[in-house]
Amino acid sequence: MSQLSHTPCTNLESEWASLALNPAVSIISIDCTLSPKTCASHDVVSFPAIRLYHGPKYSMIRYRGERTSQALTSFLSRALRPLITPITPQTLSVFQASDDIVFTAYIPVTNTELLAQYSAVAKKHHLDCTFGKLESKGQITRIEFRRGEEVETWDMSTEAGALEGWVEKVMQPIVGRLTRRNEMEYLSSGKSLLYMFAPSLLHAGLQKAFVPLAKHYAEYISFLVIDSTEYANMLPQMGLQGRGFPCAALYNPKMGQVFRFEGGNVVPSGVEEFINGIVSGQIRALDLAEEGVENSEHGHGAHDEL
Repeated sequence: MSQLSHTPCTNLESEWASLALNPAVSIISIDCTLSPKTCASHDVVSFPAIRLYHGPKYSMIRYRGERTSQALTSFLSRALRPLITPITPQTLSVFQASDDIVFTAYIPVTNTELLAQYSAVAKKHHLDCTFGKLESKGQITRIEFRRGEEVETWDMSTEAGALEGWVEKVMQPIVGRLTRRNEMEYLSSGKSLLYMFAPSLLHAGLQKAFVPLAKHYAEYISFLVIDSTEYANMLPQMGLQGRGFPCAALYNPKMGQVFRFEGGNVVPSGVEEFINGIVSGQIRALDLAEEGVENSEHGHGAHDEL
């Protein structure tokens, strides 16, 4: 893409600088307050917004992930990779360390039906994780999922038609990140939602620390991290206005109840005690009217890029 002359935007400046180190891309920053027509022509309604123009026809890809250097770099690497990376035994270990979530397929070339299904799944999800294929010797057929130390395997004992469902299931993090795209999915799940508000740089640490507790309560509660800057408008709705970060609250969508975490540092032991207090009736739901919060529909607001 040719470099355009526009007043540079200071939002995401450090993240932009990290992407500029990649010689395969050209970086352009546009201040939408000064160049509204240019932003409108790229279908930008709210900002910051990120677009990748890629391929012979410069097809547009919207970026809806976290605004961190690591997340942006991972997204760009996935977009520039082939849908399915060919692997050899010599390159397997390097490939499996190339992304946070990696799928490795061991499929004989004769199994064209499964290869076609795997390709379709990769096409759908290649911007979220990385797919590779190592030609299987004989009739051994399996697909391996890796996320850090977490490993799961799909094989032919599962009916082939269930491959996409399995991929989507294992991709879901134990401790998720609430976004505009997945909000309704969580709200309609029938579970309570344990919200942990924090700057995005703290998300990975919180997600890792709370995995055991989230697994324990997985049937009843979804544990979620939320960017405290992007979704500051949600803090009053949870009774958390004026709190330091991280801070937390449990929200019951079915009953419309909010329980504010008052246990100091947001750590697994404290949150487990908090949950037990709610279950035993020792911790009561907030009266948001007393908290000075006007009635408002629970939601994220108007940002459409997340």
